[in-house]
Amino acid sequence: MLRTLQAASKDAPKAFKLALNASRRIAKKDSATQSAKVYNVEEKRIEQDLTAKAIQGYEFSIIGRKRKRGPSLVSYGATKSARGLAVTVIKGRGQKVGRAAFIANGAGGTNRLAFIRTGIKRVMKSGRYKGRVRQPIKALYGPSVADMLTNNEVYNPIHARFVGIVSEDLTKRISRAIRRG
Repeated sequence: MLRTLQAASKDAPKAFKLALNASRRIAKKDSATQSAKVYNVEEKRIEQDLTAKAIQGYEFSIIGRKRKRGPSLVSYGATKSARGLAVTVIKGRGQKVGRAAFIANGAGGTNRLAFIRTGIKRVMKSGRYKGRVRQPIKALYGPSVADMLTNNEVYNPIHARFVGIVSEDLTKRISRAIRRG
């Protein structure tokens, strides 16, 4: 029995790494799925901003890339209504309406973005309205994927499921190593 346990203990670091790598892929997918259950964004869009990053061999984390801005409000399903721009960011919490907001093409002309008019009117210095008096506009974005992962409605189910998956996988690998002896 002592020889069996010594042989199994030699394989333990490898078993830990394999268990974490298998779990990392599952955790990334689960993070996107759980975020999409709470937030009104497609799972595929959330997964674009997720990274499973290894930390010091036996640890890893799912990181939502912290960008300057999160997905645009159009990704959250913003629509133009008679009262303004209607959008539901978190499912089950109702729509919010921005009166001075609208949807238009972005600077490149390809992306549809939500905009709001801000500040006082001024003379435009560049672009199509150069020299004319216009009110500046600002693009509107929702919470970033990193912010989604800090929400307890998203984090707690992911964490509970992940701990179960890792411990189950690790138990299987250790049992297999002991049987192999």
